[in-house]
Amino acid sequence: LRHSLVVHALRFVKEYFSGIKWYRKTLTLYVVILFSALFMLWSAYALYGLSDSDYFRNAPALLLQVCYLLGILGVLLLIVSLCLRRFFKDVREISSKLTSLRCGESQAPLSLPAKSLLRTAAQDLNALENGIETAVEQQNRSNRMRVELITNVSHDLKTPLTSIINYADLLCEENLPAPASEYASALQAKAYRLKGMVQDVFELSKATSGNLPVELTQLDLTKLIQQTLADMDERIAESTLTFKLHIATEPIMIEADGEKLYRIFQNLFVNALQYSLEHSRVYVQLTVENKNACVRVKNTSRMELDFDPVEIMERFVRADSSRTTEGSGLGLSIVQSFTEACGGSFHITTDADMFTACVVFPLKEMPERTD
Repeated sequence: LRHSLVVHALRFVKEYFSGIKWYRKTLTLYVVILFSALFMLWSAYALYGLSDSDYFRNAPALLLQVCYLLGILGVLLLIVSLCLRRFFKDVREISSKLTSLRCGESQAPLSLPAKSLLRTAAQDLNALENGIETAVEQQNRSNRMRVELITNVSHDLKTPLTSIINYADLLCEENLPAPASEYASALQAKAYRLKGMVQDVFELSKATSGNLPVELTQLDLTKLIQQTLADMDERIAESTLTFKLHIATEPIMIEADGEKLYRIFQNLFVNALQYSLEHSRVYVQLTVENKNACVRVKNTSRMELDFDPVEIMERFVRADSSRTTEGSGLGLSIVQSFTEACGGSFHITTDADMFTACVVFPLKEMPERTD
C-alpha cells in the first residue's frame, strides 16, 4: 500500500502545499513536464492504433513516423522529469541545510546518493558546517580564557589596591603641608577611581561568563527610579542639568534584581551627567507599551554623535574619543549585561544630538493583597 500510486499522489500533494514558494514552482514545472510526457506517449499509442484504419490508409508511413517521434519525445521527457524530480529533492535538502546553518541549528551531515549531481556540493556544505563549528568553538574558548584572565587580574588587583587606598586615606588625615596635602588628595581620588574601574571590570567579566548572581524579585519600577534619582540628588544639583520626570503615579511591577537594576539606572544617569550639553534637560520617561515597561533616558549630547549606537555599547568604548572626561567606558556595557541578566533588553538610538537609552522589562501582575 505504501508504494501504490494513490499514496504517491497524496504524498506529492502534501509535499507541494507544505513546501516553500520556490520548491512549489519547481514541482509545478515537474508536473507540467511529466504530463506532457504522458500525453505524448498516449498520443503515440493512440495514433499507432489508428494506423490500420481506413482514415489513414493513404499515409501509413507518415503516421508511423509521427508515432515514433511522439514516443521518443515522450520517453525523453519522462526521463527528464524523473531526473528533475531527483534534482529538485537534492536542492531542497541543501536549501534546508543552509537554512539551519543561518539559524544556528545543528543537523546531521547531509548525505546524497552517489549519482546525485549535487553530491560534491553537499560534501562541501558538510565541510563548511564543520569549519563553522570549529571556529565557534575556538572563539568560545578564547572568550572564556579572556574572561578568566580579566577576572583573575581584577581579583589580584583588589588586595594591593586596598592597601593603596588605606595609605592614601591615612595620608589625607595627616596635617601635611600644602603641596603634599594636594598630592595626597589627588592620590586618594585616583585610587578610588581605580577601585571603581576594577570593580566594574570584575562585575562585567562575571556577567559575560554567566556567573553573575541574580536574585529576581517583584519590585516597583517607579519607586526604584525615584530612589535612584534621590540618591543622586546632590550630584545632580552640582551640575547645570535639569532632570525632567515623566513617570506614572501608579506602581509598575516587574521582576528583576533590585541591586542590579539600581546599578543600571545609576549608570544611565551618570552617563547623562557626563556627556550632556550644559544647561540642558535630561528626560526620564517611564511608559507601558505592549505589556512591557519601557524606561527612556534622553539627553542632548554636548559632542557630535558620530558613532554607531551598537559600537558605543562595546567595552571600553566612550563617546569622548579624546578621553578627557572621567569614566572607564564600561557604563553602557554593564547596563546591557545587567539588563539581559535580569531578563530585560537594552538598546540605544540617536537622532541628531539627541541620545536615548531605552531599558525594557516585561510587566508582572501586582501581588494580591491579603487582609
